[in-house]
Amino acid sequence: MDETRANLRVAIQEVDFTELLRSRLTAFAMGEAPRIIDITSGSATAPVMDKDGKPIQQMLALEYRLNIYGEYLVNPKIGIYVTITAQVQSPDRKQMIHKATWSYCGERQDFVQMAANNAAGLRAQIDNAAAILAEAIPYDLYVSREPRRLSIKGACMDFTNLPSGIGKLPGPARS
Repeated sequence: MDETRANLRVAIQEVDFTELLRSRLTAFAMGEAPRIIDITSGSATAPVMDKDGKPIQQMLALEYRLNIYGEYLVNPKIGIYVTITAQVQSPDRKQMIHKATWSYCGERQDFVQMAANNAAGLRAQIDNAAAILAEAIPYDLYVSREPRRLSIKGACMDFTNLPSGIGKLPGPARS
């Protein structure tokens, strides 16, 4: 039991969610959505010009929390829970244009299964969360005309409508 908990704790500490999200956001391109050109550790260090010397039109500031959530106290089922809040700011960083929050829940699985093989299941969920959120954020902010729906008793968002299909659930839809 202690080894199982330790594997989960180490996986959360070792996986660099910031870098996973960063690499996926900068690689993501969608017709109408502005391309994310750079990601910095804070808005004060963000560039005001792009690589071609053109002024940056908007800055997107992200804050996130990554946790494990679960159900049952004995033999729990656990999954990843990530919330990201984005603030779209003017280039001079003096005006907030829009603020939005995304909530992602990974599929709950037996915690022993999630911790097996150096927490491979948990690590896969973290990677999947980064992939889905890196598509959902620019899609929702700049392309979609529909609000993102909540599921799982109003705590998590439904990502099944993403153009890539990455948010589709493997089995029956969650509610």
